[in-house]
Amino acid sequence: MAATQSLAPQQPLVTHPSCTVLFLCTGNYYRSRFAEELFNHLAAERGLSQRATSLGFTPHPEINPGSMSKFALVGLEKRKVQPLAASRMPLAVAAADFERFACCIALCEREHRPMMERKFPAHLSKIRFWNIEDLAFPPPEHALAAIHNRGQALVEEFAAQRAD
Repeated sequence: MAATQSLAPQQPLVTHPSCTVLFLCTGNYYRSRFAEELFNHLAAERGLSQRATSLGFTPHPEINPGSMSKFALVGLEKRKVQPLAASRMPLAVAAADFERFACCIALCEREHRPMMERKFPAHLSKIRFWNIEDLAFPPPEHALAAIHNRGQALVEEFAAQRAD
């Protein structure tokens, strides 16, 4: 799969047929991939049917070598999460992708709101923004801990909806 492909309607979801959550970050290499794997693990532990996938605004295989950040992989290993889609190369988001998911989360509002406004303004209202910066700012374990906390809260939100 080319690094710039998206999950357009003709393509199958890469993680699970009942994907309802889309995590977005810049390169679909570090934060969003960690969030995807962690969410899927936590949701499965809770017996939830919701699953996530992840995409990026501008994947750059020449900057981010390989399929997934070593920091994300180490963070998952520390949490005893076996990544199921670690071999998948980063994928780019397309406008059609926003129609496929009930919940779309961009990992850093400061960074991703301008990208949404520029590339996908018609879908801006569908996005929940978190505030988890990229590697240049917090150390990986701080960013991954924040994603873990937010991901756990999201799983709890879905669990509460199921209980209603």
